[in-house]
Amino acid sequence: MSLDKLAGFDIATWFSFSVPLLLLVVSTMTRAAVEGSWKRKHLFIGLDLTLFFIAACFINFCDLAKVTSMERNRIAYTALLLMVGLICLSVQVVVHQTWQPDHRSRAGQIAVLCFASNFASLSLLYAFVRAKIGGFV
Repeated sequence: MSLDKLAGFDIATWFSFSVPLLLLVVSTMTRAAVEGSWKRKHLFIGLDLTLFFIAACFINFCDLAKVTSMERNRIAYTALLLMVGLICLSVQVVVHQTWQPDHRSRAGQIAVLCFASNFASLSLLYAFVRAKIGGFV
């Protein structure tokens, strides 16, 4: 393995993707410590990941808006990603309101909130990082 690659990813992708995940892990552990115990709901991090994605898109949008008009396509693509993120956040809020109450099936909660929601959010964040590094946004 060369120094510019780490687990098949280039270093820029790895760090751009791992820093928000590290912050999320710290946030989740802090929340569990404050509440006094580890609960299943601490694994439902899809909303937090989607908010990270939206924040990254918004910061990128503001950075691109400061640049000359040559960046219009990148601004438009970033705005489109921002809208996709807001739509995904709305869908995830509905899904979490439906599936998070304790009266729901435990296996269903884990499948929907832990795997599907988290995977969708991780995919959004990864797609943004790859698009940003590739110069698309």
